[in-house]
Amino acid sequence: KEFKLLHERDDVLREREVAVTEREVSLKEKESVLKKAAAKIEKHIDMETTRQLQAAEELDALQTQHGKLERQFTSLQARLTNLQRKRNFEETKHSGQQALATLRKQTATKDTAKSATSRQKKGGVTVSLRRLGEELYRPAKQAQGGGDNSRDIAYIQSNDPQVRFLSALIILKTDTQVDHLAHVSGTLKSELKTDGGKDMFLYYQATSTLLTHVKTTNKLMVNLVTDIYLQMAIESPLLPSFLASCSNEAWFRSVSLVWRMPSVDVKLLEKLSIILQKLSKMNSCSEMLRTMGNENPFLVLNVKSILFNLGCEKVSTMSL
Repeated sequence: KEFKLLHERDDVLREREVAVTEREVSLKEKESVLKKAAAKIEKHIDMETTRQLQAAEELDALQTQHGKLERQFTSLQARLTNLQRKRNFEETKHSGQQALATLRKQTATKDTAKSATSRQKKGGVTVSLRRLGEELYRPAKQAQGGGDNSRDIAYIQSNDPQVRFLSALIILKTDTQVDHLAHVSGTLKSELKTDGGKDMFLYYQATSTLLTHVKTTNKLMVNLVTDIYLQMAIESPLLPSFLASCSNEAWFRSVSLVWRMPSVDVKLLEKLSIILQKLSKMNSCSEMLRTMGNENPFLVLNVKSILFNLGCEKVSTMSL
């Protein structure tokens, strides 16, 4: 009985071992299946994650491309607007240029006509002024007509000093013949021996009228005009007014050009130096002092006085 019981127990144990073995095999199979399922799930998750990442990247790329396209569209729209504005501006400019060209053409035509008319008028005025000067210079002649109204027509030879003076100034302004100008200059200088003549000289602003003849190309008229200026520079109540009429840039420029003339007459420089001494407005005499030396003490003395009044150079007695 015991052996039988042991044998039955062995059978039960074997059955249990077989069952355990089968269970282990079943568990291993299930574990393998679970591992495969887990691997599939993990692979699926990885694939899904990769797909989502790719989708996100594609979305970002699409958004970036969309932004670029929007910017390109905005840029193109701005360029189109600028091109349209430029085209409108070019059209307006072209129209304006055409209008301006037309206006310039019309203006040029008018200017040409005006210039021709002006030249004709100027030529006519010049001829008229020259004839006027010649007429004033002519000797006295009998007026046409008879009876008590007959009288001598005289201008430069008139007994009226004001008529003579004005005639002389007009001739100096309009006539071009040197002999006429020289004669009239002498007449004008004679008129300045009285205060009345000097008063008329200042009243009619003769300083500027005579200045037109102070040119380096006409030494005769320069000497004659300088004599007239020197006559006005004589001490008198009207001297300050005369000096004031000479105190301008045009007068000093003309005198400066005469001063620098080659082979200039020393006597002319002496006359000018007297006037400049009274004006005390000499700007450059240093070179003259160095070249004159002791040959012309009168001129050097006057120039020294000018430099002293201007304070532009200290001249010692030894250097002079």
